[in-house]
Amino acid sequence: MAVLLCLGACAGPRAVERVDANSRAAHAGLLQKARTGHIDLYFLGDSITRRWGGDTTANILWRIRHGELDGVHPKVIVLLAGTNDLGSALQHHADPDRTVSCATSISTHG
Repeated sequence: MAVLLCLGACAGPRAVERVDANSRAAHAGLLQKARTGHIDLYFLGDSITRRWGGDTTANILWRIRHGELDGVHPKVIVLLAGTNDLGSALQHHADPDRTVSCATSISTHG
């Protein structure tokens, strides 16, 4: 599996759930798609990638750790992470380790 990274600013490797209805519905939909299998190309990331706003790297880590890649074995994963960390409360902890944590979490599911 190849992982293509598009990196922005990142903060420490904690995972944070988004609790708004749109994010929960999107997560549930992605879990359902994961159960169906046959995914060769997987886009994982912030609002530009997933078409809903505001995901930070902490939210992406939460989604990975809560099943979005379970049983999914794509040939390529495209990760766009860190853009929404800029200007947020997380920015003062800017550290590439968070994006590395996202990539590591992805690779452990492959």
